[in-house]
Amino acid sequence: MTADPLRRAAEKLRAIATAATPGPWWSDESDQCWRLHGVARRIPAQLDGLIPEQVMNHQILKAPKHGTPYAEYWPGPADAELITTMGPLVALALADLLVSEAEAWEIYGTPQKHIVAVARAVLREEGPESDVAMAEQMLPVAVETWPDYQPDQGEPR
Repeated sequence: MTADPLRRAAEKLRAIATAATPGPWWSDESDQCWRLHGVARRIPAQLDGLIPEQVMNHQILKAPKHGTPYAEYWPGPADAELITTMGPLVALALADLLVSEAEAWEIYGTPQKHIVAVARAVLREEGPESDVAMAEQMLPVAVETWPDYQPDQGEPR
């Protein structure tokens, strides 16, 4: 076994995250619909702050709750929280972590089981049940541990 799955998972996460609305993401809900929003672009402040930073939001999804000719679906509170938490910023942070762990694996020769489980989950590859269960337990801990993490995103788009 090599560090290749970690690198492939990191590449997949970066591709998905950079194609998506950058974020952060949030949702709102009314009796009519559930909506998912994200920050699409930021224009920096200009003229020494005379013109403040402009934040351009984007509606990603709108799920009507009634009045359509098809079945209406929208996430419950727990699913909505997961969707908004696991946006592009988390994907980029996980990609950075996977690359770092792949480098450590190549130097020290021993992968951490939970990192391999995360890579398998991203790639949707089968693995030992214990690895999948460990990944499910570790991801919420990672999000709580590093809430302010800002990955190196390279050159602005």
